[in-house]
Amino acid sequence: MLKNGTPLRETGRFAFACLLTLLAYTSTNALESPRPSRVNSLSDAALQDVCFVDRLHGWAVGDRGVIWQTQDGGASWRLSDCPVTCQLNSVHFVDRTTGWIAGGWHHAGSTFTSGVVLKTTNGGITWQRVDDGTLPSLNQIRMMSFDQGWAIGHGSPLHASGVFRTRDGGKTWITVGGSTSTSWTAMGFSRSKVILGGVTGRLGSVETDLVKTNLLPPRPSSVNQIEMLSETEGWLVGDDGLLLQTRTAGAAWSQLASGVLPNVFESFHWNAIAQVGSTIWIAGNPGSVILKSSDAGASWQPMYTQSTIPIRAMTFVDEQLGFAVGDLGRILASSDGGRTWRTMRSGANRLALSILCENEKQVPFELLAEQAANRGYISGVTVLGMSEDISITQSSRTRSAVVHSGGASFNKLSQERIEAVDGLNPESRAKLIQRITQHIHTWRPEVLVLAGASASKEFLKLVEVAIERAALEQPTLQVAGLHSWRVNKVYHQKPKAGSISYRSEQVAPAISDTLQGYCCYSRWVNIPTGESSIPDKLYFELLS
Repeated sequence: MLKNGTPLRETGRFAFACLLTLLAYTSTNALESPRPSRVNSLSDAALQDVCFVDRLHGWAVGDRGVIWQTQDGGASWRLSDCPVTCQLNSVHFVDRTTGWIAGGWHHAGSTFTSGVVLKTTNGGITWQRVDDGTLPSLNQIRMMSFDQGWAIGHGSPLHASGVFRTRDGGKTWITVGGSTSTSWTAMGFSRSKVILGGVTGRLGSVETDLVKTNLLPPRPSSVNQIEMLSETEGWLVGDDGLLLQTRTAGAAWSQLASGVLPNVFESFHWNAIAQVGSTIWIAGNPGSVILKSSDAGASWQPMYTQSTIPIRAMTFVDEQLGFAVGDLGRILASSDGGRTWRTMRSGANRLALSILCENEKQVPFELLAEQAANRGYISGVTVLGMSEDISITQSSRTRSAVVHSGGASFNKLSQERIEAVDGLNPESRAKLIQRITQHIHTWRPEVLVLAGASASKEFLKLVEVAIERAALEQPTLQVAGLHSWRVNKVYHQKPKAGSISYRSEQVAPAISDTLQGYCCYSRWVNIPTGESSIPDKLYFELLS
């Protein structure tokens, strides 16, 4: 049974519910289940970026078109009206009144995306869409003045380079020249050029209005942020512990010397860098620890946040005041240079339901819709790896599909391409066991569902080992501020028969649709070719 304290989108009274109710629809208890309101469903939306122009005025943006604003240094946050409901990935202000937001969405049934650029001239009280509707989805925007700015995003046949420039405040965008269709996820700036990073570790730069791509990345991990400390020196961070330094304005990158950081941080997905002078902070997933360097990266010290929820972005106003934002709508603040952190707002503290899949093809969107969108349980999806080449942004597509079906989070544990656990070597399996254990410590779910009707016995065994380890303190994870967590119930999906089942065509009252109908968009976004079959029924069996 779900225990008192299960995270719901509705605050106040928590529910006791048996796992049969959690997984199987009946018309009686469905009418009694919590119905998420628009405000509460936005409350736990993941935040992708944060921007402060001084010690008082800041903005945070993220999934489902959320825009949070503070005018008192983060003590209180107000949800602003937004003209779009898509994912917002980046926010940048040039002063207290004028700012821009960039984001976008994936099209169902095709590999195309659409981008959006919003602008405010009254400090975020109102926002207007200013782009002409032809851009692909955008991952980052940076304005150098009221008129001049840059944006990066998903490359396409029409916008091959994935890099864009505006000279009229974001109304029109020119695609920078480049011969290959590339998706970029991060950019940093020196005085002479723009430095680029993308999925699978791809690196590049913009020089004399031309995108130059480095086809031999130092590591195949996706790059999440780039920060330049000077004209020549800078850092980038990314998945699988990626932390690289350049002293040549991006022409060459080097890793930290062995032993500088504990090995546990190799499994962290670093998402954010902040820098003031020679002081640098990095953070990511898990969000339990933020690394700080006071000597431009020569040495690093862990700063514990007392919160495991992943951090997606971070900024420091000065050497003392900083803010970090991430999943479940969480906003953290520090007033002592990152030594201690306090939670300023959050939609939830952990997951009620965590769905774990071998790869993106096995995501049970109907289960997610019934539990998250219909009943209001805070739910997330995690895949061990992707079955497809992530250079075509499959990870981004799956994430969008999960959010559309009601999910509050999507994560992948490994950069490896995974069709099935059976095909992995012993070293890769050991790494996945450690990462699943870390995942449980990070999200602390009440219920864990192992998805995929064709999931292998090896997958089930691997997860069982991780669950047992997660229930005990692990010294290597304690170094990272992660502690034991015992999952209350574990279910696994069955192909035909199981003690629990429900139909995809059943009507879910809170979303006024059948589960199949509600998830149609998600399935066609996740697998644009239509290869994803819609099950008539979903079956589950208690594992532990």
